[in-house]
Amino acid sequence: MRNTALTISVTNLTAEPLVVDSPSPADRANRSDAIPAPAMIPPRAAVAFRVPASSAHGLTLLVGGDRDRPVFLYLGGPEESSIVEAWCPPTYTAGVSQTSVGGYSLTIAPALRAARPVAMAS
Repeated sequence: MRNTALTISVTNLTAEPLVVDSPSPADRANRSDAIPAPAMIPPRAAVAFRVPASSAHGLTLLVGGDRDRPVFLYLGGPEESSIVEAWCPPTYTAGVSQTSVGGYSLTIAPALRAARPVAMAS
């Protein structure tokens, strides 16, 4: 059975929305490979969307709508080697996993850089 689309589930564990960086109207007019992604993923929420598996797509999510905090996604590729990759600023982590054939999960969360000691019970 051929997998004609990838299902991408994005979970936003940050305190800010993830806003899709839309191309300019001129770029949009020249592109036929637009991804049907939601315009925004609310804080502490998850959304799912599908993209064609026949070609590669790029998508940029902006943490809080801030262009200085982008999360870059690469989705798709040929059916035999479909892949989902994510890159984010060092203040965040991006976890990617395959959940099923053609299904992927992406989690964006604040990076933990320190831990506080826990008082041990005696």
